[in-house]
Amino acid sequence: MNDNRELGVSDKVPRQNQNRTVELIVFGFTIGLISLLEMLGWLQGGGISSILSAAQHIQNKSQVVDVDSSSLRAPIMISLALIAWILTSAFHLSMRSKWRGAVLALVIFGGGFVLDGLIEPPMTVKYMASRGYSRCPSRDHHVGNGKSRVWFDDYALSQEACSTGLSSAQER
Repeated sequence: MNDNRELGVSDKVPRQNQNRTVELIVFGFTIGLISLLEMLGWLQGGGISSILSAAQHIQNKSQVVDVDSSSLRAPIMISLALIAWILTSAFHLSMRSKWRGAVLALVIFGGGFVLDGLIEPPMTVKYMASRGYSRCPSRDHHVGNGKSRVWFDDYALSQEACSTGLSSAQER
């Protein structure tokens, strides 16, 4: 009888290892895809590199600074993926079902977009205002400026810089 209990325990170990492997694949793929999208954003000067570039231009007191309006999306999504991974591990949720993995990935991506849209704009406006910059909507893509800069918001140190048509620091 004692042998049966040992067999039952040993049967669970391979299943747990299989579940751990599936979790690593699901979360590894999700984080890898998010990272790939972030790197593609770097090609246009976006993403985290936009924040670093804007910080450098603010320090240099550039008249006009571009800020990627979705620069924090990838870090937010990666944070959500890590939180989801911790929760699935803590509550021993199986990722072996295709639907669970798909729903979880959609929640991570959708949640990232929603949180980015709710958190980033007010945070960016507040940070730029604290440095003396104000939003310059007349330079945005939807009014015909800079087709390749569609995801960027312009901030100007003065209204004169906003209206004169100076090129932004990232475009130079």
